[in-house]
Amino acid sequence: MKRVAISTLLFIACLGAASAQDQKDSGQTPPKEEVKCVTSETSFKKKGNDIVLQVELTNVCEKRHRCTINAYTTSAYGARQGEKTVTLAAKSKGDKAKGALEIKVRSSSGGTMSAFNCKGI
Repeated sequence: MKRVAISTLLFIACLGAASAQDQKDSGQTPPKEEVKCVTSETSFKKKGNDIVLQVELTNVCEKRHRCTINAYTTSAYGARQGEKTVTLAAKSKGDKAKGALEIKVRSSSGGTMSAFNCKGI
């Protein structure tokens, strides 16, 4: 019984090593990790007497980007959604490298989802 188990383990180990060697020899290289040029921060903020859900994007690269921001939030008062396209300047331009979507809400609690899609320009 032990011999069968040991033989099975050795066979599996040999197959794994052969498979790893085949991948190494096939010339495949792992894909390069994509650089994330735009970061986001989502938060509830007080603006005057209003509460807003703010999705703020910041460009951390020297290339301009055009981004579409989408957000959806729900609370006991209902659901709100918004969409906005912003153009972010290069990082060296300071505050021009930031853009935000703001949605007026009635409560700073509840569930929030946001997404953005950017393209270099």
